[in-house]
Amino acid sequence: TLYPGGGLVIDDKTSDDNLKRIFESKCFRKVIVTQDNVKDYLLKKKLCKEEDIEFIFGIVTPESTLKSTSRKRLYYPDKKHLDICFVAHKYLDKGSDKGYDLFIESAKKIVLDKKIKNARFHVVGEFNKEDIDVSDIEKKIHFYGVLPVDELNDFYQKMDIIVSPTRPFVLSKGSFDGFPTGSVTNAMLNGVLAITTDSLKLNNNRFEVNKDIIIVEPKVDDIVSKIDELYKEPDKMVEIATSGKNKAKDIYSLKNQIDRRTKLLKSLAKREYK
Repeated sequence: TLYPGGGLVIDDKTSDDNLKRIFESKCFRKVIVTQDNVKDYLLKKKLCKEEDIEFIFGIVTPESTLKSTSRKRLYYPDKKHLDICFVAHKYLDKGSDKGYDLFIESAKKIVLDKKIKNARFHVVGEFNKEDIDVSDIEKKIHFYGVLPVDELNDFYQKMDIIVSPTRPFVLSKGSFDGFPTGSVTNAMLNGVLAITTDSLKLNNNRFEVNKDIIIVEPKVDDIVSKIDELYKEPDKMVEIATSGKNKAKDIYSLKNQIDRRTKLLKSLAKREYK
């Protein structure tokens, strides 16, 4: 399976050489591809034949996360605070590939403009207050470190919004994140409204924009204006979060992820061993 990350880089000789070595192996049968741009790239570079590609959009999700979709939860204003989170691993000091800098600047603007007085901000991952100065909002932001899956599901149940303003080709020339990221996927399955970027146009209408998900430009003003709109219309926030959860439940279901992979493996085994 070719997931974004893990050494898969667009227009990179080392990455291409690794792919060629795999596809030219006498053991190679099929490659599972999860993003449109990866499939297009393999075909454009003639790295393998189209009939050897099995396209399955998305990722395999822990079963515990799929089960958490049925848990009852509260949203603002049925709880005191509007809880906004950022969840990602840190690969750069300021996390610019994941948009951590945009998240912090957005948080500062929201807090210092005093438009949303009861907003709180939450960061999961290897980030801390030393990466970017947060002294002027330190009472409004909390850092959790890296959380295991079950604790992360509990965390998401308390969140209203996740902000994931990723930028492609920042970590390295040809690196990129899949759409949506694994963190956003898990958040949506837990009923969190997702505000994310899609610079590479990988959504392709799988999630309906402004109905299942909110897509923004990687700009602070765009992120802040969307959060402000949701704060003023909390019913709309719950509506989008719920619709997004239901769409995610279908896309990342065992039927659409595991069953398709199992069917593929069985068909290959039958062909190989008659």
